[in-house]
Amino acid sequence: MPMPFRLDPHEPFAAGLKRILMGEIAVARAAVAVPRAEQAAGIHRARRALKRARSVLLVFRPLIGEDYRRRRDVLRDAADHLSAARDADAMVASAQKLDDRRPHDGAGVVIGRLSRAAEIAHAQRPDTGRVAALLRIAEADAASLPLAPAAGRLFVEALGETYRRGRADWRKAEEEGGEDVLHDWRKRVKHRWHLSLLVVGRTAVTSRSIVGDLDELGELLGDEHDLALLVRRLGKEADVSGSRKAARHLAEEAERRRRKLARRACELGAELYGDKTRHFLQKLDGLATDA
Repeated sequence: MPMPFRLDPHEPFAAGLKRILMGEIAVARAAVAVPRAEQAAGIHRARRALKRARSVLLVFRPLIGEDYRRRRDVLRDAADHLSAARDADAMVASAQKLDDRRPHDGAGVVIGRLSRAAEIAHAQRPDTGRVAALLRIAEADAASLPLAPAAGRLFVEALGETYRRGRADWRKAEEEGGEDVLHDWRKRVKHRWHLSLLVVGRTAVTSRSIVGDLDELGELLGDEHDLALLVRRLGKEADVSGSRKAARHLAEEAERRRRKLARRACELGAELYGDKTRHFLQKLDGLATDA
């Protein structure tokens, strides 16, 4: 059974972080090795574990210097190999929700083709051999990490950096929006959420309520991204059985929903990223203990 995604207060920061990183990679390795009948659930577990692993790896960045990017890319590439079926499923679910809200004649044809594309994506089993090879590299990388005596300070710096970059993305999202901006912001939010989960309840900015709000914000931005994928896919929809009009209708509904989600995300972002970074760091006082 995998270890919980938590730091033990009786465990040194360095040992705890390394244990968690290696544990998440192990979870991903086990998840991609499941039988075919359990593939969808396994891929979901693996992708989540790899996202958590990438967040924890941020803490070690000052220790590994230029090699950080290579190590990060190994984890990212492993996740990318597992994304096709998930993205196809997300487009089907998003289109169905839109049609449930505002039905349109012909939408069923479009959703049917999206569903068939998802079935094909699932049938084309991901290259789990390649994923497993990447995860073996990631596992060796994690095992080679030094146990930094100042891991608590590095953890605070990493959490502060995820906040600083997330705050910049939030302000950019408010000023100009855009799919890429919102997608980048989501990644920062996820990193902050994961790191906050490790110490939930110990500070004013890693409390249970803050962690819950970060989770909600990540979900809002994730839903927005799924709709963006759908809009791009609908733009390529061929006019089969008169479905082009339905595709345009779904795309317009998706854009309306995206704008609503973006507004809600920015409102929640004001609550979570309103402090200047130095004030955020001040609220982490006492966390960087390395005893």
